[in-house]
Amino acid sequence: EEAHPDERAALTWLWEHGSNDDVLLAAGGCEWNLNVGRTAAATGIPTVLGWYWHEVQWRLGRPGYQQEIDQRIEDINLLYASRPQELIDRYGVTLIFVGRSELGEDGTSVPRGDCATGPFEGINDPGFPGPGWELAFEQGDVRIFRRLV
Repeated sequence: EEAHPDERAALTWLWEHGSNDDVLLAAGGCEWNLNVGRTAAATGIPTVLGWYWHEVQWRLGRPGYQQEIDQRIEDINLLYASRPQELIDRYGVTLIFVGRSELGEDGTSVPRGDCATGPFEGINDPGFPGPGWELAFEQGDVRIFRRLV
């Protein structure tokens, strides 16, 4: 909270303005990294992907789930880079979170296949995330965009 007041404010905003009907695009994957998965843990809002192995272990025995998780990691990277409508609709993404992990500023950016962390391509472009989204929250470098319906 004290170390990253802008992220704390964003999580508070999500807690107050988000709902279980929302789906949040945020950095995902990795394992046992408190910077990844923090948005869902702090707010209860579902994300495209949480911690990699945590997701796998809760679905042991379900055929093909590990491949689905791997696909979600690829999709998170693609969603941040170009926001294809087909993927937005598939996952039901209604919120996009841009914080320290997504900007690659928290040390979680690793060249492993089990993480989707920043810096994401295009995330600092002036037009990000493009048509169909509005800036719902901004404090410091932390931003949250809401999908216009």
